[in-house]
Amino acid sequence: MRCLGADAASLSRFDRAEGITRVLRNHGDLAPWEEPRPLHETYRIDGWRNLVTVLLQGRSWTGTLDDPDLPGPDRDLLVSLDKYAALSSPVFVGGQVWGELYVTRRAGRPPFEELDLMVAQTLMGLVGAALRHLQDRAVLHELAYRDRLTGLGNRRAVDDRLERVFARDPLAAPVGLLVGDVNGLKEVNDEQGHAEGDRLLREVARVLTAEVARHPGGLAARIGGDEFSVVLEGVDDEQMQEVTKRLTAEVEALAVGDGLSCGFAVAEQRPGGAPSPAAAGRALLRLADAMQYRSKRQSRATRNGRVADGLGTLARHQIGAADRAAGRELAGRVLTAVQAADGDTEERLAALAASVAQGLGAASWWLSDSDGRDLVIRRGEYLRQGDLGTGTMPVAAGDRYPLADYPASAAVLRGGVFFATLEDGHSTERAFLAANGYVSMLAAGTTRNGVGWLVEIMGDAVTQPLAPHEGLLLALVELAANGAPGGR
Repeated sequence: MRCLGADAASLSRFDRAEGITRVLRNHGDLAPWEEPRPLHETYRIDGWRNLVTVLLQGRSWTGTLDDPDLPGPDRDLLVSLDKYAALSSPVFVGGQVWGELYVTRRAGRPPFEELDLMVAQTLMGLVGAALRHLQDRAVLHELAYRDRLTGLGNRRAVDDRLERVFARDPLAAPVGLLVGDVNGLKEVNDEQGHAEGDRLLREVARVLTAEVARHPGGLAARIGGDEFSVVLEGVDDEQMQEVTKRLTAEVEALAVGDGLSCGFAVAEQRPGGAPSPAAAGRALLRLADAMQYRSKRQSRATRNGRVADGLGTLARHQIGAADRAAGRELAGRVLTAVQAADGDTEERLAALAASVAQGLGAASWWLSDSDGRDLVIRRGEYLRQGDLGTGTMPVAAGDRYPLADYPASAAVLRGGVFFATLEDGHSTERAFLAANGYVSMLAAGTTRNGVGWLVEIMGDAVTQPLAPHEGLLLALVELAANGAPGGR
């Protein structure tokens, strides 16, 4: 402070993951509201043009109350501090902006000049070197929640944030999760070198930091090599769509790379009735990730001259010779199993579900009936439970699911079929898939003697395509419910 002839000085730490700077220490001639070691003095960079200059662009600035170009927030801050002139300089640690030095002078003192800027930059270089030494000693703690290349949070930070959000039951506010892949990173690395690829990742991180600064409590993270995410609270689908548009446009405008493929999901409660906060966080991530892959496929189709919106429909209804052959084999296998089943409708439908699941390499099958209010699971089997993660409770006989929460299931109980994936289908069915570690679901219903029955076949990454067998499953369920030809 003495080297710069300042009357007061503040040192702040920049949090890229949340788009805010936290004041660590205030010293000198302080305003009545300032504290030497504040606990809660933070500034969100959104709306502070000069903070963006310092923290995201790494450039110093000076200004005075007499300057007509001084932005309003900076002017208001100087007035509240009862000061006339300000100088701000970035603190670099390891080549990235670590924080900010902000010094001020009272009225009657001269403004800061170019020489003061040079002195401040030299001093902050020394401070940065000292901080680097201290940071190296705490590197293991830093690595636990931070991505070292970009300064954003990492996957663990996202998991912990979502777990804290879903620990509130009910949620205090809806939570949105965006997942985005950087397009063209491999090409940049291959053609221009990994240093340029790293620069692209840092530029994308800068864009995400500026975005989360718009949203109190937001978190930006790099969760994989070219994969980023943003967690926002108190948002709906429309707001998340606007965030997605801004991010894709700004990354598209970067000098390198080929834009950002984004997908998002919003939850107002634990998705799919996930039994624990950790399981709910994993389910939301699966939903957002699925929509991100859908966006990437649509972008690829658009570049190839195809109609992106028709991809899902074409893939679902174009059945080739291999699918027809598989269907014939499956029908024969199932009819044999149903004819061999003893007992009533439940026995026959259970034999059908087990045979279909085994024939398609499904992850599990479930048979439920309905009393008009709930679906009640009567039988089922995990053929592959998969990695559902800690805290996830498997589906079991006797579990009840309110029909009002699962409209697609309720709609087919009198006879019908539906297919859902993590990308397509009613939101509650998609959430159920995500919460239970599945990627697709084929279900058919029927009513027998006033009782509604539902057969569900759950698919994972290794299951054969389920969609081509919608019509076949519906026909087989009707046959089994009424007694298959040649059966009892």
